[in-house]
Amino acid sequence: MVCGRRWSKTATGMLAALRGHGSHKGQFRGALDGGRVWWVAPNYKQIEASQIWGMLKKACKGAYENGSGTKSEVNREITFASGGSIAVRSADGTESLRGPGLDGVVIDEAAFVSRDTWTDSIRPALMDRQGWAILATTPNGKNWIHDLANKSSEREGWEYWHQPSWSNPLITQAELEDIRREIGPRKFAQEVEAQFAKPEGSLWPAEYFEDHIWAERWPDKFEVSAVAIDPSIGNESRDSDYSAIVFAGLSGGVLYVDADIQRRPPGALAEAAIEIHRYWNPTRFGVESNGFQSVLCTLLDLKCQMAHIPPIPVVQIANSERKGVRIQRLDPYLDRRKIKLRRTEGAAVLLEQLQMFPSKDYHDDGPDALEMTIRLLGMLLAQDETDSEERLIP
Repeated sequence: MVCGRRWSKTATGMLAALRGHGSHKGQFRGALDGGRVWWVAPNYKQIEASQIWGMLKKACKGAYENGSGTKSEVNREITFASGGSIAVRSADGTESLRGPGLDGVVIDEAAFVSRDTWTDSIRPALMDRQGWAILATTPNGKNWIHDLANKSSEREGWEYWHQPSWSNPLITQAELEDIRREIGPRKFAQEVEAQFAKPEGSLWPAEYFEDHIWAERWPDKFEVSAVAIDPSIGNESRDSDYSAIVFAGLSGGVLYVDADIQRRPPGALAEAAIEIHRYWNPTRFGVESNGFQSVLCTLLDLKCQMAHIPPIPVVQIANSERKGVRIQRLDPYLDRRKIKLRRTEGAAVLLEQLQMFPSKDYHDDGPDALEMTIRLLGMLLAQDETDSEERLIP
């Protein structure tokens, strides 16, 4: 449900969460019907700013004040006599989003919640109860919500609603014109018209990331290829950085790119790197040189020994310039459509990070690994006696 500001997304979500919805009563159970429902906001600040918990308490006041239900301020949860409940949760941490199965969930401003919050935490919680979900949001660039909207017509049980702010009859034309003059046409398109526009503060234009960026075909072989790893000293928590493994193969002057970008502990990163090396068999395999590199290389050697395969020859990638400066070197490749992404989940995450760069609210591990991969290819071509400038932008 992609709607402009002040369209009444919150009121719609509250009605669905409490009273249920669907073509007949009980089709998609709400909390008053006995369903277990969550309201998920991007972060704790969003919960306070939207005052959703206060609104829910006001709407359900009679249910818990007369003794037929209970309210927990600590858990931000209201339980009803029907046995149903509604709880407000934050997407800040995965632990708060794991646990019981759900009959329904409303994700508030879903475009500002990460893709893996939906795929790894919320979506699995709906499986056993055949639960419903409403992803209500204003756009935030062409991120994963944009992908869902485009694919909704192809997926059974999904529906996409798009409504601009002026669908709310309380908003006047004069007010809309005043807002347009104040915030400008680009922001007006996103915030009021609910269009998937270029994200505020992003470096590259939306035209870089239209359908042409996806590979229509995948070459059978490459002239040269490389894999680079941007490791993170982290785990699977939402506070840790992503570790990015990016493959790029050169064919006919075009870079064909795949990626594996996840939060994971070092051991899992080493195992993923070995699998990718065995699958692609790249010409060169590089790891960013930092304090964690020696640990990762040791893990790679150990995992190779355990799998009874030869050790991976690792090239150290030294980064003397700031990450943001390095990533901006991708511009000519994107501008000249020299990068084609494979249609995989990891490449979709890479695309999202490219679209949002350099937003402080989004990670840039994928773009950084992509730049290092292209640099490795440049080193390989520099060793070749042929003219590399026509095949790879310097």
